[in-house]
Amino acid sequence: MYKMNKIAALEGEIKKLRQEVAQLRSYVLKPDVDPEGEYRPEFVRKIKQIVKADRNSPKIEFTTAEDFRRRINEARRLHQPIRKSSR
Repeated sequence: MYKMNKIAALEGEIKKLRQEVAQLRSYVLKPDVDPEGEYRPEFVRKIKQIVKADRNSPKIEFTTAEDFRRRINEARRLHQPIRKSSR
């Protein structure tokens, strides 16, 4: 009886460890993807219209997805048009 309980306990622990390893693999081997998914086409069009509407601002080139998200979030916080940052 003791052996059966010990085996069942070990099998449960192995199952948990397998789940943890699978989760760690998904984080380590996962491509750089936005956890919220892709941007909706309507949202992208709206942002492009906002940028086009502000004729005084210089052309903005987003070099990475993170740069794009950072600028959008900054603009939302400030409720101002997106401006090219000085680098």
